[in-house]
Amino acid sequence: MFGYKSKVVAILLVAILSLPALAGCARDEPEEVQFGCALSLSGSLEETGRLYQEGYELWKEHVNSEGGILIGYHRYQVDILYYDDESDPQKTASLVEKLITEDEVDLLLGPYGSSCNFQAAAVADEYRVPMIQGGGAAEEIFTSGFEYTFGLLSPASDYFQNILQGATSLDPMPSQLAILSAKDIFSLSAAEGAQQYAEGLEYEVISFVTFEKEQELFHILGDLKEEQPSMILLSAHFEEALSFVRTAKELDINPDMLAIAVAPCDPAFVEELGADANYILGTAQWVSALPYHGPVFGSAQDYARIFREKFGEEPDYHAAAASACGVACQLALEDAATLNSEEVRAALESLDATTFYGRIRFNEQGRDTYNPMVATQIQEGRSITVWPEQLATGSILYPAPPWEER
Repeated sequence: MFGYKSKVVAILLVAILSLPALAGCARDEPEEVQFGCALSLSGSLEETGRLYQEGYELWKEHVNSEGGILIGYHRYQVDILYYDDESDPQKTASLVEKLITEDEVDLLLGPYGSSCNFQAAAVADEYRVPMIQGGGAAEEIFTSGFEYTFGLLSPASDYFQNILQGATSLDPMPSQLAILSAKDIFSLSAAEGAQQYAEGLEYEVISFVTFEKEQELFHILGDLKEEQPSMILLSAHFEEALSFVRTAKELDINPDMLAIAVAPCDPAFVEELGADANYILGTAQWVSALPYHGPVFGSAQDYARIFREKFGEEPDYHAAAASACGVACQLALEDAATLNSEEVRAALESLDATTFYGRIRFNEQGRDTYNPMVATQIQEGRSITVWPEQLATGSILYPAPPWEER
């Protein structure tokens, strides 16, 4: 029989011999990097919020299928924890704080909408957690001194520049311009930028009108019909854009050119409006025909193919921007070789990479300013890039015919 001391020695020996096996089991368990995102999965921004979630999920699944992110000497699977902010910026702020303080996420992926992103950026800065976002373009996000937010969208004030510049080459030029804008910070910034740019090109801005609710559009457009502008720019979000087009058709308002920020690039825009979407111009941060190529997804065309295979539709720039956020995070994590938030932030500051989305490099304000926007037009139910000329995949159809001929 073993004595007491012999039993102790035997137990310790078994434990010591078991350590390598236990360590091997631990190494076999995949490590995980946790992202958090407060996103508009319901409410007025739900349609576009869905596009961002699709873009985030496509990146997550693609990276995980390739073995995860190499951070230092270990590979990490990606997980994303979502909360629905119901399109309410105040809820965005509280949910981002919850993601940081209770769920202890490693990094943040941004919400949709400039107002929501502004609130999220303030919380990210307070807790010193890096956030990368492709859903907020208002200048206020980048001029408020936030140091932990990095954005992929061009300034809101630039959104209509390609359309206004391109239209100067038309004969006749649609010189009398009306601008309508919702009152959120993105829409106002885009509308005010358009007005300033238009005046520099010697357009006659005959009307600049803002609205808070879709129900105001009937009265606004009724008044506008008497002014007969040759071009109308609408700066608003998806649901407001649908209401605008339907109301314009009802009142038979038919300018030579109608351009709308954001919404026309969403495949659901044509699904909802059918032939009434034809001839409408839109603004886009990205289209799949652009000549971009880089790590993770390959080319812009490769990304579009992968997206179609999963979701059965063409990706718009919102989904692409969301996936590009993931790619930027992935490249920064690989470069930092750590999950330490300060080192990841430093890696994002120094990031300079060409990807399927274009060049990603952030200026001192945390904004990527290196990718040109494009102007698109819906033609026979398809989105065609018409300006700038060097990136065009087709020519503009102008002037727009009466509604009943579309």
